[in-house]
Amino acid sequence: MYKLWLDPVTALIMTTLLIVNCSIFASFIEPQIAGDKLGLSPIVLILSLMGWGVLWGPVGLITGPVLTVVVRIMLEESDSLRPYGIMLGKKDIYSEE
Repeated sequence: MYKLWLDPVTALIMTTLLIVNCSIFASFIEPQIAGDKLGLSPIVLILSLMGWGVLWGPVGLITGPVLTVVVRIMLEESDSLRPYGIMLGKKDIYSEE
């Protein structure tokens, strides 16, 4: 007949691989992709998610990247605060200037 359950060792290995895969994707790959699309540095994206998430919870996690882009654009438009806006952005965006 069919075996419906995995043995404990296989289940532990599969669970470990799933956790490692999700951790790598959430910590490295996703911020890199989102940072490229939004024009933000991946570390700025991670820190902004943590900050907005602490401030507003799940709503902050959803709106945090957009709000960070808005803050970056506002900083770049101000002459005195432009260096801070540049620090939030990705390096290759400003290499043409």
